[in-house]
Amino acid sequence: MDNTVAHQLREENRSKSHEAIKNEAKFLIASYVNDNQIPTGTDLTEYYQTIGSILEVRFDTAHSYYLARQRFLEYIRTYNKAHELSLDEPVVPVISERDYLTISYDWMINGAQVSLASQQMIEVWQRKRRFSNNDLIESVLYCSVMYGGLNDIDVLKALYQWLLGEREIYQLQLPATDELPDSGISSESLALILLSINDDNYGCSYTQGYTSEDMSATSLQRYVEYIPDDMTLCFLYALKDKNLKKKV
Repeated sequence: MDNTVAHQLREENRSKSHEAIKNEAKFLIASYVNDNQIPTGTDLTEYYQTIGSILEVRFDTAHSYYLARQRFLEYIRTYNKAHELSLDEPVVPVISERDYLTISYDWMINGAQVSLASQQMIEVWQRKRRFSNNDLIESVLYCSVMYGGLNDIDVLKALYQWLLGEREIYQLQLPATDELPDSGISSESLALILLSINDDNYGCSYTQGYTSEDMSATSLQRYVEYIPDDMTLCFLYALKDKNLKKKV
């Protein structure tokens, strides 16, 4: 894998995305200016605020709004040069985006329901005498979220695809963390599942469909190493001889 090429692909994808945002911002700005000629010799604060509001409504993330404001600045500079003016330049504020807490207020109110749902699920498993393939797949995904801590939708989708494939699991041998004296146990085994996810922004290798002549059609892959919890492993063990390719 050529890391230089992968880095180039990520940079190209990012640049195209940024340029698309700027081009759309330029279109919105030009449309407003065409309908409302820029006044000269007066305070442009209110005029610029109106354009800023238009951009803020359309670009609702901190980064996209920042890129739109950059194009606004470039537009006024080009306008000044073309008309030999010296209009005030709009500022490009750095908008800070607030990170939402993992444990939010909703969790404080409804978190107990999650704990109750887990107890109910265990009771369902205990009463069930026969698990279909669908039941086993649903249980793997459920345990991966509840006990394995997977909260990324793309990773869960990749895990689902992995379940329908060859289901290769790697074994890690690590030094035992709670070794008992004279137990003879010096290491412990951990299962590891390697998942690949299409990600043009943070991927590090291409898919098999890659061709050097058409880099724009290439999807980059990033990899996630998932160590399943004990509950998930129980259902994976139940699936070990199941063929899920034809019929689930």
